[in-house]
Amino acid sequence: MKNSMTFAGLVGAFAVCCMAVLSAPPANAGDSGWMPLSKVKSHLSALKASGQLPVSIDCRNDSKVKSTWKPFVRIQSKPNASGTKWYVISKVEFRDFQPGSPLDKNRPKWRVVSRKIVQGGGGGTKLFCTIWHG
Repeated sequence: MKNSMTFAGLVGAFAVCCMAVLSAPPANAGDSGWMPLSKVKSHLSALKASGQLPVSIDCRNDSKVKSTWKPFVRIQSKPNASGTKWYVISKVEFRDFQPGSPLDKNRPKWRVVSRKIVQGGGGGTKLFCTIWHG
C-alpha cells in the first residue's frame, strides 16, 4: 500500500510539472512589459546586446490630464537568428520619422513591421511607436 501511495505522489508531481512547462511562454520569446518612455533606450540597447529582434510594439498615454503626456511602451521580441537590421522609434513628436538619412546611398530599405500612434498631450503632438526592419 505504501508503494502505491508513493507512485500516486510521483504521478501527481509529474502532472503538475508538465502543466507548468506547457503553460509557460517559450524561452525565446521576449516581452518587455509596460515601461515608461525614459526606459526604452536602455531596453533597446539590451535587446541588441542579447541578439534579439523587436517584432511588435504597443504604446499608450497614462496621463489622466488630456494636455499632458505620461507615455508607456511595450515591446515584444524574438531571437534575431537571421541578423536582420532593426530600428525602433518611440517619441512624442509632431511627425513620424524613417531611420537613416535619405542622402545615404547605403541606407537599408526599411519596412514597418509594427506601428502604433497615440493622440494626446497638448499642442497636437502624438506618441509615435514604430519598429522598422531593414
